[in-house]
Amino acid sequence: MTRRAYIYFLVTFLIGVIIGGGGVYYYAWCAGEWHPPHNAKTFIRHMTKDLRLSRQQVKELSSIVDGDMKQFHAIQAQVRPQLVALHRQTRAEIRQILNSEQVKEFDSMVRAHQEARKKSKK
Repeated sequence: MTRRAYIYFLVTFLIGVIIGGGGVYYYAWCAGEWHPPHNAKTFIRHMTKDLRLSRQQVKELSSIVDGDMKQFHAIQAQVRPQLVALHRQTRAEIRQILNSEQVKEFDSMVRAHQEARKKSKK
């Protein structure tokens, strides 16, 4: 009888893990936490499907999106030096309020963040 109780407990536990995991996954998906990053191809695919675009419309939409992406990247390239300078200034101000041990930890955090960004861009 005790073996049967253990089996019921194990089955109940596993069902709970599956339902709980599914719930967390569903919530994160609906909240937008686990969606793949948006890009031009994804946007065009969704527009084509949702609006039932013709081949000609898809071709024109692709041209529009490509042109907009080029403009976006050009603007981003112009602004990037200002953003980099702002980040450096902010980090310098933060370092001023930290003690030497905290500065070492902060620098480690900054390096880890920069490495993660480099990996995500690849």
